[in-house]
Amino acid sequence: MTPALTHRLARPGDFDALMDLQQRATLGLSGDHYDLDAMRLALVEVPILTRDLIDDGHYHVLTDAKGAILAGGGWSRRAPGHAAASGENAESLAPDQALVRAVNVDPAMARRGLGSRIMAIIEADAVAQGHRHLLLTATLPGKLLYLRLGYRVLHPVEGRLSNGYVVRLCAMEKVLLPDLGKATGNPLQGLDVKSPNADAIAGN
Repeated sequence: MTPALTHRLARPGDFDALMDLQQRATLGLSGDHYDLDAMRLALVEVPILTRDLIDDGHYHVLTDAKGAILAGGGWSRRAPGHAAASGENAESLAPDQALVRAVNVDPAMARRGLGSRIMAIIEADAVAQGHRHLLLTATLPGKLLYLRLGYRVLHPVEGRLSNGYVVRLCAMEKVLLPDLGKATGNPLQGLDVKSPNADAIAGN
C-alpha cells in the first residue's frame, strides 16, 4: 500500500538527503542494465544533482508522514553535470525549452506511481513558467518510464567513466500542451498527497 505523501519544493537543507536518495535509486534500480561498481564510480564522477537545481526553486519532492523524501525531480535551464556527454547545453536552449533533471525514486517505492507523479508535477510547473518543450537524458531503466509518459527518443548517448566503462543513456524529448494543468487536472490526483501549493503548480 502506498503511504500518504506530501508534495513540496526542495529546500537547501534537503541536499544531503537527496544525494542519499540518488545513490539508493541509482544502485537499487540499475542492476539489470549497468555494472553497479561502475555506477558507484559514476555517482562520484558525474554531478547529476547539484545545489543550483534546488536553489532555482523548481525541484520537487514527495515525502512520507515522517518527512522522509521518497521521490524527487525537477527542471532547469542550466546544463547538468553530464552535459558534455549528453549534448545538453543550456546556452543552446530555445526560450520554450527546459531540461528535466535528477528524477529519483526510493527503490522501496518503485513501481507505485511516484515517478509518474513527480514527472506530472515537473511538467505542469514547466508549462506554468512558459516552457513547453522538455528535454532529458534517461538512464536505460528510466527510459521505460519516459516512453510511457509520451517522451520520444532523440538519439543514444554514451558517457565514458575514468575506468573506461561506457554508460549507455538516451536523449529524449516531449512537447507539452500549453494548458497542461487544466487538461490533466491536478497531477497529484489519485495519489494520497497533501500539498499546500499543489493547485499553483498544477495550473488550476
